[in-house]
Amino acid sequence: ALTSGRQSLVDDVYDGLHDRARTVRSRHSMRGSDLLVLDGIMTGSLLLLLALLVTLVGEISRLLVSLVVNTKHLSLHRISQLLLHLLVLPNLLHVPVGGRIFGHDSH
Repeated sequence: ALTSGRQSLVDDVYDGLHDRARTVRSRHSMRGSDLLVLDGIMTGSLLLLLALLVTLVGEISRLLVSLVVNTKHLSLHRISQLLLHLLVLPNLLHVPVGGRIFGHDSH
């Protein structure tokens, strides 16, 4: 029961800024603070995802630079490592949690 209530709060938050403001005004202060906590959690999750993305992009570019520099000493291991990184990157960006964070949860 608590989970479904929290899910409806998530939906309220992502229905739009105008709708959210009206929701906070119409409900009592407990629900308003609940929305604020939820908002903080969402913002934290977005920042965490952004940090992960920046780290991954940095890692990929570092690998590419080292590949360009070490073209003469190009080994099969390094090629497979780069391919593995490129295969893992899209999977990490499309985690199921991501859809819920951004509010694109399609039923």
